[in-house]
Amino acid sequence: MTVFVFGHGSSLIDTFIVDGAVNGLAFTAGAASRLFRRMQTGFVQNYALVMGGGIVLIAAIYLFLKP
Repeated sequence: MTVFVFGHGSSLIDTFIVDGAVNGLAFTAGAASRLFRRMQTGFVQNYALVMGGGIVLIAAIYLFLKP
């Protein structure tokens, strides 16, 4: 009886917790790769625009959070 209960419980934990975490991580990595794939256009102008926007964002955060 004990072996059946603990064995079944262990199987449920493995199926839903462990496998669920691994599958969730795989789904997140796949979704992120699809997003980044769309952002990679190959045009240098787009990359420069993103870098410039990042610099402006960092400067704005610095100016507003400066003590």
